[in-house]
Amino acid sequence: FMWDVHTSLAPRDEHLNLTLVVPVPAGLSVHDVAGVLATLIGRHASLRTQYVAGDDLEPYQIEVGNGELELQVSQIRTDPEHSSAELASLLAGRSFDLAKELPVRAGICVEDDEPRVVVLAFSHIVADVWGGQILHNDLEKLLSGGDLGEPPEHRPIEQAAFENSAQGRRIEAESLAHWRSRLRQFPRTMFAINPRAPAVPRYWRGMLTSPALAWGIFALMRRYRVSANSVILAALSLYIGYLMRIDRCTLNVQVSNRIGRGRSRSV
Repeated sequence: FMWDVHTSLAPRDEHLNLTLVVPVPAGLSVHDVAGVLATLIGRHASLRTQYVAGDDLEPYQIEVGNGELELQVSQIRTDPEHSSAELASLLAGRSFDLAKELPVRAGICVEDDEPRVVVLAFSHIVADVWGGQILHNDLEKLLSGGDLGEPPEHRPIEQAAFENSAQGRRIEAESLAHWRSRLRQFPRTMFAINPRAPAVPRYWRGMLTSPALAWGIFALMRRYRVSANSVILAALSLYIGYLMRIDRCTLNVQVSNRIGRGRSRSV
């Protein structure tokens, strides 16, 4: 999916790039931070994977075993937050040539030659928000001197190979068949109301602050062994069903595909 988006927007897809900003603990040198970044990139194969279009225009992954990454060092002129935002904008402000360069750029904001903040920018084809959070946590732990243990078992190339295998295609077919059968059971529209003039203001936002609701969500999470997102989505579905007098609700949501052993920490 992201390959199709990238190729359709190239070479102006820089607005899809993601960034990370992580404070650097006191006592580390620029050389130390560079070593941490090397460890991070070595750990996650997606950060050193290039993508090349074949004769059939389909993407092929090339996992780079070794190489160099340019490290941009920027002086803090006002405050670390403002300087790191400027550096993040600079690193993410141009498209990645996925066939020729690594899909990640890195920089450090320094003050009196001491690194204060490390900044990463990476192509959205490499990681999503979930993967970005994994990178953020790993980088934070490495900068603090922590040990990440063994690298993730599942690499992007292995995932691509699995999806193209007989077993992977069978699982995909079964999954699509399941969702087709489920979607046929849902109403064609959930908001069957008579047309009327838009409300004023047309777009509005409401916010609910409730400590009791938070405790209720935690209790349901423990009881049914599900995530907070699952509890909230179920409650939202029930509320929409009550308002619209329907017994089934269809919600268009983003779903993690890190299902199965060895995939939860993959980027």
